[in-house]
Amino acid sequence: MSTTSTGASASSCAASAARCTSPDSERPFDASRIDAPMRAVFSESESEQISSCQEVLALLRQAWSTPVVGRDLAYALCDHIRDASGIERLVELCTSSDGEVQQASMAALEQCLTPVNRDRLVRLELNQFINIVHQSDSQHPNIVFSALGILESLFKQSAHTCVRLIDVGALDAILYMCRSSDAMFLRSCASALANCAMYGTPQTQRTMIQRDAAEWLFRLAFSCSSSVQYYACLAISILASNKDIEDEIRASKTLDLIAPFVSSHDPGEFARSDKAHCQGRSADWLRRLIVVLQSGNKAAQCLAAFHFAMEADIKKEQGNLQVFQEIGAVQPLQSVAMYGNRLSRQLAKSALSLMGHELPKHLSLELLTWKSSDIEQWLRDIGLAQYSDVFTSSIMDGELLASLTDEDMEEVLKVQALTDEIWKLRCTCPHEYS
Repeated sequence: MSTTSTGASASSCAASAARCTSPDSERPFDASRIDAPMRAVFSESESEQISSCQEVLALLRQAWSTPVVGRDLAYALCDHIRDASGIERLVELCTSSDGEVQQASMAALEQCLTPVNRDRLVRLELNQFINIVHQSDSQHPNIVFSALGILESLFKQSAHTCVRLIDVGALDAILYMCRSSDAMFLRSCASALANCAMYGTPQTQRTMIQRDAAEWLFRLAFSCSSSVQYYACLAISILASNKDIEDEIRASKTLDLIAPFVSSHDPGEFARSDKAHCQGRSADWLRRLIVVLQSGNKAAQCLAAFHFAMEADIKKEQGNLQVFQEIGAVQPLQSVAMYGNRLSRQLAKSALSLMGHELPKHLSLELLTWKSSDIEQWLRDIGLAQYSDVFTSSIMDGELLASLTDEDMEEVLKVQALTDEIWKLRCTCPHEYS
């Protein structure tokens, strides 16, 4: 399931819903179509509860799968569900003693967890979903799958929610299910771990390591499913960007599996291979991924560049490329396009090309051979051309640039952004100075 936000208002979502054609018919997809089945969800008849939940589920799936505007359609439906007190009602039906009612209501609930609806859900009782996962051997597989999907979605609500979920046993439940051989279960597990790493605090990430998440991610990265592999690689990349636990992450050897995965998948094709990510991610999610893109870990950086290339393909089709400029992703991508390893550079350039941004000029990594013109080109590529005069007046070539001490940079440059970029450059380009 994909429930990430585009920041669109409820009114714009409704407008999109009113004018879009559903994939299965020629008539417009109107969000109000969900109102009748939502009223029936409140029926006392179990048969009506089942049929109405199934109808709600079908409409949600139809919306999510609509190309380009699927998220807008689904968000409009989810707003209608929430406004009708549908979240509380579906949670109530999830505790039904009738297995079919429980199965239908949990499936519908899992598909309607937009950020606002997740916020509504986390205020309610969550133990029932955790218990279902822990008791998976005695539960219907569809119920277990929905429970996993619900927990997966909740882990991307907030850092506070991640802490709460861990406290009530959700992380342990996810790790327990990593023992499964079912690819659908494992995809939810890998995605939940990626969400926990992405939205959790550094202490949350430390807790994941203490509970052997890195070892389980190594197993997931060997799955026969590309989606499971991807989310496992994403989770380990996020964790590796935390310097305090990077050594433990390296010891798990999962980082070694990122390059083979990225090398064997085309970002654009992979973006459309799974409905869970074919609509792309929210601006908030992508902003968090920039931290991984800027990390010193080359494997993690490579996976982040792969995702931005994938995301650029999606956002171009949606007409939403401006989001990358708004969240500040362009300059970090330009930096990777210049300083990353071969694979990261290729992916970053692909993303920038799709975004319509000028590709950084290739500069020799032999810093000592740089002339003043190369330094000026480098400044333009990293978005700091306004400081060219500082360099041309005091730093004439790459040899002098490489020899700068901390004191020199503080005295001559007096601009923290420049100092940071020089350190990145010197970490990447071989030279004889320390």
